[in-house]
Amino acid sequence: MLNTTDKKILQIILEAEHPVTNGELSAYCDVAVNTIRKEIVLINKESEKYGFRIASRSAFGNYIEMTDPVTAEPYLSRLLAQLQRGSRMGARYSSQVYYLTRRCLCGSRLTVEQLCRELYCSRKLLSRDLDSVKEILQKFNLTLVNRRNGQGLVVEGNEWMIRQCLIYQHKIYIRSVELGENKRAETEFRSFFYMTDSDNFYAAMREELRQCLREENYYLPVFCFPKIVHYLLLSFSRQKKTGLVKFTDEQKKRARNLSEYAIVQKFRSRISHRFHKEIPNKDILGLTMLLSSYGSSYHRPEFFYEYSQLREEACDFIRILCDDWGLSEAYINERMYEDWIGFLYNLRNRQIFEVYMDSESMKVSERRGALSPDYCIVFARFYQERHSVHLSREDVPSVFPLLDQIYPERLDSYLAPNILVTSQYGRPQAEILAADIRRGYRNEVGNVAVCEIGQSIEQKQKYDLLITDLDPERYYHVTDYELPVLSARFLPGKDRSRELDHYLEKLQCKREKTIITPDCFHDTDFQNKEELLTCLAGRVTDWWHGKYNTQKLLTHLRENDSWIQQRWENGIVHLPVLIDASEEQDLVILINKRPLPWEGNLSRIFVCYDRCRGVRKQVLLNDILRRFEQLSPMSVNALSEENHPLQILYPEQPVFMNNG
Repeated sequence: MLNTTDKKILQIILEAEHPVTNGELSAYCDVAVNTIRKEIVLINKESEKYGFRIASRSAFGNYIEMTDPVTAEPYLSRLLAQLQRGSRMGARYSSQVYYLTRRCLCGSRLTVEQLCRELYCSRKLLSRDLDSVKEILQKFNLTLVNRRNGQGLVVEGNEWMIRQCLIYQHKIYIRSVELGENKRAETEFRSFFYMTDSDNFYAAMREELRQCLREENYYLPVFCFPKIVHYLLLSFSRQKKTGLVKFTDEQKKRARNLSEYAIVQKFRSRISHRFHKEIPNKDILGLTMLLSSYGSSYHRPEFFYEYSQLREEACDFIRILCDDWGLSEAYINERMYEDWIGFLYNLRNRQIFEVYMDSESMKVSERRGALSPDYCIVFARFYQERHSVHLSREDVPSVFPLLDQIYPERLDSYLAPNILVTSQYGRPQAEILAADIRRGYRNEVGNVAVCEIGQSIEQKQKYDLLITDLDPERYYHVTDYELPVLSARFLPGKDRSRELDHYLEKLQCKREKTIITPDCFHDTDFQNKEELLTCLAGRVTDWWHGKYNTQKLLTHLRENDSWIQQRWENGIVHLPVLIDASEEQDLVILINKRPLPWEGNLSRIFVCYDRCRGVRKQVLLNDILRRFEQLSPMSVNALSEENHPLQILYPEQPVFMNNG
């Protein structure tokens, strides 16, 4: 059976584009190199039956070697998908903490002594885990109390929030079972969702719900669909607790006025007819609230009684993106406005009905780069100013798919060089070279044009580079083009060239170094997170020539941290300012003398930056931030100790080119 470290090792190797050394695995997993070697031996013993093993080569690294691809490929694909989903769900607590949460929610007269005997742990260790349980419950406005009248540990709060917490815990339970982390039966917890009067209703009710929603032209995201079915199952298995479900008069009134209420009523009649079970009236309201917080009906105007108000709000925010972030209105179409209206409708309902949005969201940096969370922060600040509502860390990232839709062009193609291709063998061979470049580099290069050697070219200034298969001593044939010349070789079966790779990397480094300089790095000795933010607010005011009010900047830094997780997996923390755009990009990198606790881990490097005007500078800043994000843990350690940090960020690379 694979343990947590084994799964992390496998995930790192499977996701890496190149072999991973033992030192890198040691830094990523935070264990000794000898431990990595021992775990790889154990993994290989377990993986033999699945047709693969981790192969290791000195001075090369570890990689997956398949002995039986037919068996190994589907298993590895399924395992990687489960591991990646687990990271998206943000399971920051141990499996034992989640188990204790479920036990407490079941309310079976638990005592501390009983749990100590069951888990073979001390009261001190159990007390620490129960503190984590309280943190989980607090997100649902629930409290854990230890009653002395024989009831033991009891969860107190609104039954509406208890059921939402149970639904969320069920998702974590299923993930732990899939990954083999949970060996406990948990019959009492499972009975809430699987066994009601000894019948398994989940599959049948799921199909009834899907059919009902399809008839109404109403749809749910895949990861939200089970929540509705599970709430329905809870309405049966916890029917005795229905009276403890509390809704305010405002919530009841709004739910009854929504179009989703009629859909749920229709669904209720189908369930009653098929299963001979009546859904309580309070749970009809609960299902309506959940449906209106997640669903989509293609956002027809007649579906929202507040359509005009939501459209105005969507237009105002998109106008801010166009005015302050350089977005072209040419990218906006009517369907995008409709999608924004639907999102604002769902978000408003989640706020009014107190519907919890779990943390299973995409890693936004993978889609658009390190600046992606900043766009989400812009929306969070807009929403707070508009409604005086401070969004949670679960709600803020949910806006990113819409922001991604508004930015249809890939940012990394904005500064891509335009290339002119020639060949000593004539135009047909040049066309082959150009096809290789287009296929292998896609968005890394811009327009790729072909010409004969000596052919006159109009608008030479629109090209940045000439690629040819000429030998360097024969470059005099192409000097008339007045372009840098690069000899690129494409090996048979390969669509990338080592020479072009080095050229693009050098070009990128040259552009980035116009923003990041040795003066950007500062050594600090902060004692804690709050001291860092307070001192940073004061120092930034000085570094950026008094452009900001210190107190206002401190408020913004705290707000940003409450909206988005700013610590990356390699320990580097991004601290965006995002108050006022400037023509000159301001960037400050703090290297603290000692690691500071941040997001439950230790960090030493803090990157503080301002937003800037113009897409060109935003792209360069994004590339710099992404360079920090993609540093290996070993490079991060070297960056913390190195006197010349730019040499870590920008190691020298050979470039095979002639400046023409």
